[in-house]
Amino acid sequence: MAWAGSERPRSVGKVLDVKPEQLIEQIERDRIDPVYFFSGDEAFLKDEAVRTLVARVIEPGTEAFCLDVHHGDDSDAAAILTVASMMPMMTDRRVVIVRDFHRLPQKDREAIADYAEGPAPSTVLVLETPRVNLKTKLYERLSGAAVSVVFYPLFPERVPPWLQQHARQYGKRLTSEAAHQLQAIVGTDLRELAGELEKLAVYVGGRDTIGAGDVENTLGPVRAGSVFDIAEAVGEKDLARALGRAQRPVTGGLGYAAINRNLPMLPMLPIEDMQTAYYLRMSAADQPGVMSAIASIFSAAGISIEALIQKPPEPG
Repeated sequence: MAWAGSERPRSVGKVLDVKPEQLIEQIERDRIDPVYFFSGDEAFLKDEAVRTLVARVIEPGTEAFCLDVHHGDDSDAAAILTVASMMPMMTDRRVVIVRDFHRLPQKDREAIADYAEGPAPSTVLVLETPRVNLKTKLYERLSGAAVSVVFYPLFPERVPPWLQQHARQYGKRLTSEAAHQLQAIVGTDLRELAGELEKLAVYVGGRDTIGAGDVENTLGPVRAGSVFDIAEAVGEKDLARALGRAQRPVTGGLGYAAINRNLPMLPMLPIEDMQTAYYLRMSAADQPGVMSAIASIFSAAGISIEALIQKPPEPG
């Protein structure tokens, strides 16, 4: 599905969609298209696809001349299309990435959809958005004019094979047992799993294989979730994940029943005598100075903030 220059057909209505793994395979074969439309909720896989695409198209050291990144909430179609229409410097192609494409005004998205139907052959335009309704007129146009890839979160049973595939980029073979153990300890967050896998690759050094023993030696049989992991799960009303995160640090993964059988009845400490961390969840206006004002209020009350988790608003 790659075309050279003006030979690429206008394909409005013809959906040129591929799966993420097919996309990576095409990029590695240097089958590069002028417009990509990436959507879906699996942010890590989208980021990975963009990194692979940029590495394939742009020569190292030329990024300042031929890589442009725009964000939908602080850019517009005029700026994006001006850059997309420019001839690249020091390389054959330039890459223009538009993150949070859905945040552009409707008329700007329409203008970029017009461009996608007749793109510049020397530019690779990547439009990123979280999950959107692909049946709307605008996104149907984009899915027809661009190579459309939807990045869905992986089902749990697909995580171990993904880990084994991901380990190959470090020149390592991850055993099936190690992959399943890593998933059991860390969960299904691909970004977190990739980070732990990188540590394992460093840990084994010159060895080609990462085994279950390596996973246990680096992560232990279980890994404790922090108070923020637990609180975030509670805030998202994910009871199963919250209990799983809480059980690891409290019981060492043995389960509450096994622990309770060996514990004596202990008195409860009065709440006024407790000094501990708290998790506060609040909604705030997305405006400059709001977070600073909140921090000042806590400071005046003698409360320190250890960590701040700021979630983007829901799309739409």
